[in-house]
Amino acid sequence: MEPVYSGTPQTRAVTNPDGTLTITFDDFDSGMLAGPTSAGENLYSYQGYPQVTTIYDNTPEEYLFLSMFNTVGGSTEYSSGGIALSNWNIRSN
Repeated sequence: MEPVYSGTPQTRAVTNPDGTLTITFDDFDSGMLAGPTSAGENLYSYQGYPQVTTIYDNTPEEYLFLSMFNTVGGSTEYSSGGIALSNWNIRSN
């Protein structure tokens, strides 16, 4: 199975036989990761940080990780449900 390269250099998607996608994040932009602490403060607007809300990958969906499930009352918050990427599980960090 050959990788399906996305519209950005950060993500690579492979379509699995069952139709699901496996995505790897080589050279992923650190500005799109949860941080600056392991609590992921930049995911919450009340912390005063800009929100990390979308990861662009046009294979096949336009926005794989942003959905209506994240939006409550017109505000997109990860506390309303969402997927956040981080590198805090890497021991060297």
